[in-house]
Amino acid sequence: MQKEIKETMAVAGIANIREKTVKELEGEASKLQASNKFLKKQIGDAEQTITSALQRQKFSEKSQRHLWGWWRTS
Repeated sequence: MQKEIKETMAVAGIANIREKTVKELEGEASKLQASNKFLKKQIGDAEQTITSALQRQKFSEKSQRHLWGWWRTS
């Protein structure tokens, strides 16, 4: 009887640890997704700002495409 109780408690402990781990991983995934979304927006905003500045400097669209192609592969 005691052996069964110990085994049951061990299994319950393992299940509890797994449940906490899954919840922690889900929480981390959610934080990473939010961070990724924020960073993508920041990159988009920065690209728009740079493009606007290049247009004010009279950079042609062809030159801009060349510049962006170089920047993204660096």
